[in-house]
Amino acid sequence: MPDATLPNWDMRKGQFIVTPLIILTIDTLEILERSVEHFSLVDLLREYSKASPDRMMSLHNFLAFSDFRKKLFASGSLAESVLKVMEVAKQLLAVVDQSTNRAGLEC
Repeated sequence: MPDATLPNWDMRKGQFIVTPLIILTIDTLEILERSVEHFSLVDLLREYSKASPDRMMSLHNFLAFSDFRKKLFASGSLAESVLKVMEVAKQLLAVVDQSTNRAGLEC
């Protein structure tokens, strides 16, 4: 049990102050992967803690509706994965197109 609960929902136990848990989903981590090059993760978490001390707003929603939304960038690894999938789809469509043309069918 904490010795005290502070107004911002932090808890004090002896000399230690503990902040409530912040849940980071994989989606949010992917968004932050490249975005934290443009702002401090510590600053983001501090602002989130101020805006939602009880954690009733998800970090994902906070990002979407705060000024941080202007600083978000697509994940490099996610974009790379999408491009690979699109290249495979393009190759498969080319094969289908070639086989359709060989069969004398037109689309």
